[in-house]
Amino acid sequence: MLLASIISFPLSDIVGVSLSALPLVIVVCYVILKSIYHLCISLSAYTIELTSSFYPKQQNKDECTLEGISSRAGDNEIMTKRMEVFHYEFQHEQQQYRQQKKKEDYEKLRKQYPHLSIEECEYSCAGAEFYMKLLKHQGFMIHASAVEKEGKAYLFSAPSGTGKSTHAQLWRQTFKGEPIRIINDDKPAVCLQNGVFYACGTPFSGKTDKNENRKAPIQGLCMLHRGKTNKIQKITSGEALPLILPQTLFYGDEEETNLLLSFLDRFLQSVPVYKMECTMEEEAAKMAYFCMKGEEK
Repeated sequence: MLLASIISFPLSDIVGVSLSALPLVIVVCYVILKSIYHLCISLSAYTIELTSSFYPKQQNKDECTLEGISSRAGDNEIMTKRMEVFHYEFQHEQQQYRQQKKKEDYEKLRKQYPHLSIEECEYSCAGAEFYMKLLKHQGFMIHASAVEKEGKAYLFSAPSGTGKSTHAQLWRQTFKGEPIRIINDDKPAVCLQNGVFYACGTPFSGKTDKNENRKAPIQGLCMLHRGKTNKIQKITSGEALPLILPQTLFYGDEEETNLLLSFLDRFLQSVPVYKMECTMEEEAAKMAYFCMKGEEK
């Protein structure tokens, strides 16, 4: 109405309309402006509708998610078929990669140990994979013989060929009539459960294949060395760490290495470690048992 009044005054002067007819001019201008306004609104709506027909409808957030696409795929035969093709190809590529990786591992192992058969290489690779995964489940591997006596596990670790398996067998000969069990003769799993370290049997036990599917809390760990006499002493964690590290699995990943060192630190704070020079006589088994049990004789 204000705009119509503003337009009416100069228009009246131009046309020569008297003041008495001015209200009529204002009404006419108002009707014309109102008509133009509604015409513009109609044209704008038509333009927007025409433009939107050239662009796809915007989807809401839920429809754009993977769940939204997957839920609609079941109702769309073409989408389902094509997604299955990609899924199959992805699985196929994964399987091919794993097979190629295994083949490379076997070939590398056979070059390093040409006397091993394909089955033995596969067994060794499976064991390495198992112990690599074990670290993420509160455990680690140690190259040792784990003997159980009276519900406690006694671990004897040493470089290959030193005689840890012979020493473990010596316990059976020395303590005849007593239930001496070999949990694992080469690579027991050391697992932390409820604040206690256990020696656990695994299927990977070296040449002797002596193992049981059982566990026992660790009473002590003894690092063996061949000698002409039998003597044993308890050592500090600082002395024990460089002796234990070569007898466990090396992790190339920095995060896993730090995790292993953290476990070993807790292990050395909880489990006593001994260094023993020994012969292959029964006296060595007795000395190790009584000293590690806390009853030196």
